[in-house]
Amino acid sequence: MTRPYIRRPPAPPNPRTLRARLAACTDPALRAGILAERDALIESCLAVPWFLAGKFVLKNPSLSREDLAGAGTVGLILAAEIWDPDKRINGKPVTFNTYAYNACLSHVIMAAKCDKVIHVPCHLLTVKVEQTEEQDRLIQ
Repeated sequence: MTRPYIRRPPAPPNPRTLRARLAACTDPALRAGILAERDALIESCLAVPWFLAGKFVLKNPSLSREDLAGAGTVGLILAAEIWDPDKRINGKPVTFNTYAYNACLSHVIMAAKCDKVIHVPCHLLTVKVEQTEEQDRLIQ
């Protein structure tokens, strides 16, 4: 007899993460300090998405380095909000650089797997084709 799968309740947000501290903060001065801390974390590792994007562009030159770095920067911002300074793996603390590198890498990989990094809806593509055909007709 198999046991039914029991779903675990979601873990409560860690009060040490920037996202949880921002949600709990009501004072504008404290909020500004938390945002400045987040910006400092992001700026400290801003070269990581560009480094990873460069590695992927070397393997596949058809990819755009700027688009991949943009996707990696999104991962960096999310990493800055979610990173827990108290987290330990095998007794060792996880530094922000390690956490940011892995978050950026996963976002760059996802962007590299997509055909288009920035999704353009199909109905907008057809409108552009119709506009260019009409422009060609007006030029002649």
